[in-house]
Amino acid sequence: MHDDMPGEGQDALLRVMSLAVTAISILCAGLISIPLGVGWDLYNPTFVSGVIAPWLLLAMLKLSRPTLTSLGLCALLLTVLVTTIFSCGAVAIMSTRSPVPLADALLQRLDGALGLSAEAFVTTVASGPQWVIDGLHLVYASTTPLTLLTLVALPLMGQARAALRFMLLFQLTLLCCALIAFLLPAYGAFTTIDLATTARLPDGAGRFFWAALTGFRSAADPVVSVESLGAVVSFPSFHTVVALLLVQAWHKVRLVNMAMLATSALIIVSTLPMGGHYFADVIAGTILWWGCSCLLRSVLRSRSMPLVPRRSAHLRLGLPWPSLSKTSSPA
Repeated sequence: MHDDMPGEGQDALLRVMSLAVTAISILCAGLISIPLGVGWDLYNPTFVSGVIAPWLLLAMLKLSRPTLTSLGLCALLLTVLVTTIFSCGAVAIMSTRSPVPLADALLQRLDGALGLSAEAFVTTVASGPQWVIDGLHLVYASTTPLTLLTLVALPLMGQARAALRFMLLFQLTLLCCALIAFLLPAYGAFTTIDLATTARLPDGAGRFFWAALTGFRSAADPVVSVESLGAVVSFPSFHTVVALLLVQAWHKVRLVNMAMLATSALIIVSTLPMGGHYFADVIAGTILWWGCSCLLRSVLRSRSMPLVPRRSAHLRLGLPWPSLSKTSSPA
């Protein structure tokens, strides 16, 4: 992503945008819960220590040290990450209360229209060597540690802007995934996969979120708490989004970029047998990443446009072009 805005100005803009998206995600969670009649458990010690306390600590650090150091940026990014996961996770779990019918039949038809079959792909993986299955299970679970590594390592390596972009795009895409789930809630591709195939995969593969989805969807008095949050969105695939964001964030770091490219490719492959996604979910995740990346690039480029008058207008009117340099007055 290329732009002409000065470094400090762009970093400040990215921080402001990230905090704005954080506020928007919290606002969305609060507003959506009202018509759905969903309660909140905000007195949970985990919520207080994981969300509220870090913001108070950051506020005190900002007052005592106005200039944001690399460690301060790491702390800010991690705090924003936790808050975003909680607020967007709340939106996602509330999407299970959507009155829209489950979209599994539609997503299966989309796969069929593309000539693809998630069921056939998962069956092929399940019948393969155990080391392949274990490897895909490992990389599927690696998105969280890789996200944390990215938000800590990049600022310490002098790649603060890449870390800020990663965080902002992570927030935008996660919120979009949670909101889209209201229109297309789904159990995923494992609804048509037989138990014999499932038995050859790791425990919970493709079905780990079913209990949370069913429990919250059918609850008489649903309450959002830290314990209720989890990955319940099938369409689009957020694992696919994160994999592409990791490649994007590390593309300027030699050697690491190639390792991240290979790992991210395996993460995307693993989303079907381990995450229970359809091919349509993966494609939608790719489109969502591309769209949000293009949107951010456009915003940054528009903010970098120089605000100077057009010289051509002065030339057409025969007027002198005003000089910005100081000239000495005649004695």
